[in-house]
Amino acid sequence: MLASGAMFLASGTLRSRDRRIGAWIFVAVLALTVGAGRGHFLGTDEISVYQQTRSLWERGDLAVGSINNTFAGRDGRWYSQYGVGQSLLALPLYAAGKLAERVLPPSWRVALAGPSIGTEPSRWGGDLPIFFVSLFGAFAAASLCVVFYCLSRQLGAAPRGAAAAALLLGATTHVLAQATPFLQHPLEALVLLSAFSFLLLDARVPCRWRRLGAGL
Repeated sequence: MLASGAMFLASGTLRSRDRRIGAWIFVAVLALTVGAGRGHFLGTDEISVYQQTRSLWERGDLAVGSINNTFAGRDGRWYSQYGVGQSLLALPLYAAGKLAERVLPPSWRVALAGPSIGTEPSRWGGDLPIFFVSLFGAFAAASLCVVFYCLSRQLGAAPRGAAAAALLLGATTHVLAQATPFLQHPLEALVLLSAFSFLLLDARVPCRWRRLGAGL
């Protein structure tokens, strides 16, 4: 998920000052969006995508519980209607939640997990993997703002103006609202803007790695 922002920050077309500013933008937006997060889900759309992540980690398949936005497969089990991309990208966060269950003291685990909400298969909160996976949108939004900054610089904006615009994007637009749920919209915006940015760079200075980045 962070590959787009990291590739731009590492690009030879950006100065070291831009890399530093991009890194600070990522940290600032991430801190804001994590602070605005809930630590649990609010809708079955989130649960459906999360259950795919859990199934991939725990069992190595995509079967989920029977909730809204799922359908019965030929094997009699239930499957989500959503694509698997975000569920795969959220696996490191799920793994972090499982690790935290083992290493954190009980008081920390209770504080981070929060109260138990709902029951299986429609469980909305109350365990550490849910808390960590719910942070996915915050990372996607922070990466989006970095790519926005880098694109603004490529289009000729001054560093200060580009940084201000990127921070405003993360703090005062619908990006902030969409950074708190475990929905696919921030990731969709990130990959679309990244693809456009890679192609714009390639049009100016052809490079197969940039075309590869756009394709990915």
